[in-house]
Parts: sequence; C-alpha cells; structure tokens
Amino acid sequence: MLGIFKKINLDRSYDIFFPRACVNVLLASMFSLAFVITPYWSLIGKKTGSITAEIAGLIFTIGLGIAWSYISGGDIRAKISLKSLILLVIMVGGLAVINFNALNYNIPWRGDEDFHIKKTLDLLKIISLKWVLLYLIFQILLFYKIFQKPWRLLRITVVLISGIIPFLFIGYIFIKNGSSFLLRYPFVDYWFFAVVPKIASVINSPYSEILFRIIPFLSVAVIVWIFQSKLISSWIMKIVWGISCALIPIVLYYSSILYLELPAAVLMLVVCFRIKGLLQKDFNDIRHDPGWYALILIGFIKETAITFLFCFVVCRILAYSVKAIQNYRSQSSAKNAMETKVQIPFTKSLIEEILIVSSSLGPLLLYLIFRSYLTSTRTFTPNLANLLNLSSYQAIGQSLVQQFGPYLLFFICGWILLLVRKEFTIAGFFMLLVLFIPLFHAVDNISFAGYSRFNLFVLPPILAGSSFLFNWMIERKKYIAAVTVAGIILLNLVISPVNSDGTKIPYWGNYLADTSEHYYPYQEALSWIKDTYPQNNLLSAGAFYPYYFDFYFNKLDWFPTFHTLSAQKGQADKQALSIAVDSAEKNHYQVILFQVVGKAIPVYPTGTPFNKVKIFQNDAQTLLVLYK
Repeated sequence: MLGIFKKINLDRSYDIFFPRACVNVLLASMFSLAFVITPYWSLIGKKTGSITAEIAGLIFTIGLGIAWSYISGGDIRAKISLKSLILLVIMVGGLAVINFNALNYNIPWRGDEDFHIKKTLDLLKIISLKWVLLYLIFQILLFYKIFQKPWRLLRITVVLISGIIPFLFIGYIFIKNGSSFLLRYPFVDYWFFAVVPKIASVINSPYSEILFRIIPFLSVAVIVWIFQSKLISSWIMKIVWGISCALIPIVLYYSSILYLELPAAVLMLVVCFRIKGLLQKDFNDIRHDPGWYALILIGFIKETAITFLFCFVVCRILAYSVKAIQNYRSQSSAKNAMETKVQIPFTKSLIEEILIVSSSLGPLLLYLIFRSYLTSTRTFTPNLANLLNLSSYQAIGQSLVQQFGPYLLFFICGWILLLVRKEFTIAGFFMLLVLFIPLFHAVDNISFAGYSRFNLFVLPPILAGSSFLFNWMIERKKYIAAVTVAGIILLNLVISPVNSDGTKIPYWGNYLADTSEHYYPYQEALSWIKDTYPQNNLLSAGAFYPYYFDFYFNKLDWFPTFHTLSAQKGQADKQALSIAVDSAEKNHYQVILFQVVGKAIPVYPTGTPFNKVKIFQNDAQTLLVLYK
C-alpha cells in the first residue's frame, strides 16, 4: 500500500480550463436559478393585479440576465494539485470531529436558524424530486445541444428562458406563500440548503439538525483549506495552521449554524487573496481571473454583502483614478506620438470600469429593487448620530478582540508588513473592510454594533492579512512559527464560545442587545415527555420569543395537544412560572415545559397541583418539566 502512494506524484498540478462559452452559460444558469426559477417577477402581477406588468417584469429580468451573463464571462484557467485535494478531505474530517456535537445539537432558541430551517422545509414540500430530476435531465440535454450553436447570446438566452419551466409546475405555490417567503433573504440559498435534506427525505426523514448545517460546515472547511493553501508550510504544519483557523471563536461558533453569511465569506476570501489583480487589471484581463467570478457571485447570496462590494467598488474607483492620472501625465510628457498610442483611450477605459461595477453590483441591486418594491421587509435606515455614540466603538472594539482572538493581532502586524512592502492597494482594501463593515451595521441600528454574525464578513480580510505575516515568520524562523500556531490554538481553545456538549455560550457575540442563540435540551425533554406522558396536553412557557417545536414533533413522530404561553421580556422566572402554572390549571394542561433563563432553577410556587418531575440541563441552559 505504501508503495502505491510513493508512485503517486502528490505535487502534480492539474490544469482546469473553462472556455468563455461555458462560463457564460454557467453564469446564466446561476442567474436563472436566482431570478427566473425563483419567481420574484411573478409577484409583480400579484401586487399590481396586471398580467402585463408581470410579463414585463419577466422580460426585464431575462434581459438583464442575458446582458450580465454575456458581459461578465471570459475564459478561465486554474490549477489544482492532488495534495491540496487530500488536504481538503483531511480538513473536512478534522472539522467534523471538532464540530460533531455542535452539528448534531438542538436548534437554538432565538437567532434565525429556526427560520432558515423552516423555510428550507417549506421548500422541500413545494418541490417534487421527480420534477427536479426531469428538469436536470432537460438541462443536461439542453447544455449538450446549445454548445453546438455558434451564437453565445443564443445559448445564454435559451438557458434563462428555460428557467420558466419550473414555474409552470410549482410557481403558483410560491405566489401563494407570498413575498415575505421569497424576499426576506435572497431565496437562491435555499435551493442549495434543500439538497441534502431532500435526499434524506427520500431515504428516511429530513428532520435531523446536521442535514441543514452541511452548507455552513463545508463553507468553513473551504475557508480553512483556502487559508492553509496560501501558507508555505509542510503538510503537517498546514493541517495545524488549518486547525488554528477553524478554532477562531467566530469561525467555530458559526461552523454549525445554518446562516447565509459563510458561503459568501468563502467567495470574499478568494477575492481578498486575489485583490491586487482585481483592483488593477483591465476588464479583459480581469475576466480570466478566478477571483472575478467569486466577486460577481457574492451578491447572489446575502443582501448585506453590499458592504463588501461597496468597499471593492470604492477601491476600484480610486485605483482607476490614480491610473488615469498617471496615464494623463504620461501622455502629456510623451516625447513622440508612438508613446501616446499605447495608452488606453479614456472613453474605453471608463466604459470598462462601468462594466466592472455593473457586473459586481448588478445581481444584488436587482434583488434589492425587487425586495423594496414587493415587500415591506426592514431596509437599511441609517442614523449617523450612532457614530457619535461611544458605546458603538466600544462594542465594535470588544467584538473584534473577542471574536477573532489572537488572529486580530496578527492581522494588524500583517497589515503593517503590507505597508512596509508598499502594498498600499491591498492594505487599503483590507482596512476599509475591517472598519467599514462594523460601522455600517452600527449606523443602521446601534444594537447591531459588533454583532458576531455581521462580523463574519470581516473574517476574510483578517485571514488574508494574517497570512502575509505568517509566511514572513515561516520564511525566517520555522520554529517560531510553530510555537506561534501552537499558542494560537491554545488561546482559541481557552476563549472558545462552544461548550463540550455542543451548546454555545449564551449572549456570546452580543454587546448592545440580545439577538444571539440560546441552546436548550429540547429534544431530550420532549422525548422524555413523549415516553412518560404521551397522551397529556402540553404547555410550553417561560420564553418571551417563540420556538420552532414543530421540528421536534415531526422528528419524534409525536403530535400532542400543544400551546405556547409567552412570557414578558425581562420577566423574572419565578413570576413567569407562577403565571404558567395558573394558566395550565385553568386551561386543563397536565404537563408544563418551562424554559429557564440561565441555569438557576426558580423558586417553585406553593399551593399548586403541579410538581416538578424532571430537570433537563446542558452546559448552557435549563428546562423544567412539571406534571399535574
């Protein structure tokens, strides 16, 4: 067996080439999934009551998709080695071990994970596997045929128009669910979230937490893989560096929660590592850069990615302005006409810059236009007075230290190293991201200052900036680099926000408001109640915010008579428990599942027919079961 591995050249690189025609069609497919198969355009007819307006919306969407796909695409060449693929597999396995308990733990109370899981399950109910398979077969045949056509625009148009086909079978259900179902967040994410649960539902059941956390988990694995691939270390040290990255508090926290930010962070990291070329190349060259496709796909994933794209556009405009001034001075001082002819005409270069900005922002702006017109979902409402509030800066500063741990220090040192090397373009872009993204959310709502989920978009520049320092250390003193990474791992373990049982520390990543996840042993408690009191009515109490109990009722195949009694926000557990007991007795509920804020068990009210029969605790929170 060892002899077989010796014969394999692990350092061998494999060339990957996609011709422009293929890239154009793939971009059109993504646009079709995001804006045609996902029928935002159909809601126009529902809102206006006009079929003409709906058709006009569809034509506009398809037309924009054709233009975007055609303009944005170019030939792509890349290389990948067998060693890097093996490292990816190793990191996936290592991260699975590190996150095993968290990946399988209960859906938290608060946060938005229950919202995303419910929405994914709703999508599973809409789509039929047989129609998906038929559509995929149709797409494969379509791709085969369209590549025999000489016209690139025809290929793109056919792909985009074919996206109407799914709407003919399931579109009415999307319209029935309404605009909030489609437009609360970019809906394209849920098509990908639904893949693994849909396969599981065919085999057994989709009601398993880990099935919905595969995408964020794999996103972290890819982030770690990209990061370690940029370090000039041995195999073993690359793995160690990868573990240090995976244990960054904010990375470890979100590795096992279904949110939309991490897939976008993967693309942002690619952009950060290739940002110099993306800011300096002209439009023709930039379309051959793999980082360009990471950049233009970011806007499909999350609306708050506008912060990252805005920073790119600002830096691109600055770089273009500097280049234009230099060209003007060069033309003015040219000694002969031959020197002036090599300059790119100003009008042409300006048009190219407009195309770069349009390709980068186009998909996200289209989504925001649909959302602002078709739904009343909360939008960005800036309050510049928040910039005068010192608590905003205190929260942001505390969040960067707490959430990124020692990597923040190494980023700062790496950023200084970039300045010393006169890499002002890269350093400027990284620092703009680190400062602008938290301030943007603080200006929107001061309660969001420093919020950990929004800081996920700060992760890419911090990793990319840190890598410059780490490589500088590795090149000079490998043993110092080894001691450094060991210290990083130990410190990250000490400040880890994830408990050994897979729960996460309550209130972590929140500073001016509680919007984070709280982990309770719901499944354990409900399973015990099902086995002990299967026929009794159940009252849930103690929580001021609703919880998605339906997931566990389906998972346990148990559907009791159930009611939720909401507590008042800030209400003491003792008072909430007393009210719950009175309500249960009045409304003939025999079992109470009471959610305690924290782990301290409240004083039990005397003189009631209910008795505490079971206490369920994890490393984070407590549930009480009372029985009459």
